[in-house]
Amino acid sequence: MFPRRVGPVALIAVGLMLAFFAASCAHQAQSTGPDSGEVITGSETVRDGETVELEKRLGGTVMELILDSAPLENVMEMLRESARINVVASPSIKSLGGPLFTVWLSKLPIDRMLRRMLGAQGLGYYVDSGVVVVATKAEADSMDTRAQDILVAEQAAGEANSRSVTTRMASTPIDHAFGGVSLWEALQTFHSRGTLDIVLDASATTRKDFPVQKVAFESLGLPLDKALRYLLLTCGLSFRVSDGVVVVHRDGGERYAFDDGIRERATNSRMELDFDGATLHEAVMFLSQFSGMTIVLDPAIGKAAGIAVELKAENSSPHSVLTSLTAEHDLDFYAYSGALIIAPKAVAAARWNSIVQEQARLEAGKAAATPQQIEAKLATRVDMDFTDARLSDVLGFFEEFLKLEFKAEGEVDQTEVLTISLRDLPAGNCLCLVLSLKGLDWKIENGAIVVFRKQ
Repeated sequence: MFPRRVGPVALIAVGLMLAFFAASCAHQAQSTGPDSGEVITGSETVRDGETVELEKRLGGTVMELILDSAPLENVMEMLRESARINVVASPSIKSLGGPLFTVWLSKLPIDRMLRRMLGAQGLGYYVDSGVVVVATKAEADSMDTRAQDILVAEQAAGEANSRSVTTRMASTPIDHAFGGVSLWEALQTFHSRGTLDIVLDASATTRKDFPVQKVAFESLGLPLDKALRYLLLTCGLSFRVSDGVVVVHRDGGERYAFDDGIRERATNSRMELDFDGATLHEAVMFLSQFSGMTIVLDPAIGKAAGIAVELKAENSSPHSVLTSLTAEHDLDFYAYSGALIIAPKAVAAARWNSIVQEQARLEAGKAAATPQQIEAKLATRVDMDFTDARLSDVLGFFEEFLKLEFKAEGEVDQTEVLTISLRDLPAGNCLCLVLSLKGLDWKIENGAIVVFRKQ
């Protein structure tokens, strides 16, 4: 390869650079004499000055941001143009097109906005020489040069914000009907009506996983937290509150939302399997027997019950085995009334949606119950017959029959087992007897029946 010709202008520039370098070296040599004190290099001086200045701008400039499946490169370009900020991606991020950002963030300082938005995707940022560097969370944490007291104060503020948002969501009702709108539009309503900052994390924002189906849901007086929970459940999603932001995510356990007993057995037990050639019906029967759970096939499966399947697992939970089994055959499953039900995906989604809607209506009825109404319901006569049943199942029976909310306060072990058979007694009497057998009592508080241990 021939050497590239260098023109006179370039030579002048090189000369000026060399002169500047020589002057810098001379200055540094002077500053490192016996009485000069600490040595500060030129790069450190530039980094410190620019970093402090940019951090002030990030904390003092307010932005409002709404994004719909925006790639990281688009987000960085928006920051460059709108906020006049230099921003680059670290080599630790393999692909700029990887994460997709769907957010609703109110007027926030840019530093808080970045932490919330990037954190939901497992990313972070740090400032270096006047440039915002987007990186993995691990790299961003290791490169953060801010003082420890600032980081501690930032964490404490985030926890306080989360407590404030959680309290407000639990006490603020929302009356709204969502009829055939997209999930994005529904979350936009929660952002505007509930003044909530919302972001979707990586599990919910990939193009494959983000639910684009229309949602139909009605909230009549439900608090924001329960209304949002039920809406998201219809799409197989959930949420948590972090740093004052509602983070929508998918963790795989949403279909156990109304049956904690099934959730525990499906996720905590382990099994080893290695057989093939069985039909779907035979495999389900084996899983049911092996796991101790009731697992049934929805009649809508039809002839698919006879298809050959392969089941292989080593130290796997029933949940993971069922997830693999159903995914291979365009099926899905959900927990309801103490059983796991397997159905074609569309059927499972529709029936699960109906269950969620019914639970939401039940919750709305509970929220309106006064002490007088609760006492009237407890006067309803009831028959009950349980053998070696968990306390959680018995309380669930009361909750469903009376259409009331039951809560546990303090040390209440709902896995305790009891056997009881009663006929034609007021529900309140039955409840008192059941709880007294386990050293428990109950009270009416905030429209719910609260179970607690006797002192």
